[in-house]
Amino acid sequence: MFRLKEFIEKFNEDKEFRNAILDAPDVKAKRRIVREAGFEFDEKEMRKYLEVASKELSDDILDNVVGGTGPDTSIYLAEQLKELLESFLSEI
Repeated sequence: MFRLKEFIEKFNEDKEFRNAILDAPDVKAKRRIVREAGFEFDEKEMRKYLEVASKELSDDILDNVVGGTGPDTSIYLAEQLKELLESFLSEI
């Protein structure tokens, strides 16, 4: 079952879950945490999200240049999520 949308929501809303993933020592450990939480998604789904997210991030960054990107801003979280999914894709 592909659940990327639900994963993104949990990643953005659950700081403990997000930190567990981001603090994991390597991509395999990160993927294991995601799978153990019940999330599975395929390469096609991740690539589609990354394509859309890249466009949206570019617009958001331009709109918020003055606002900053601290650890709790949506831009910062989107960048972390993008990097995480890219690391997952690099292991496929």
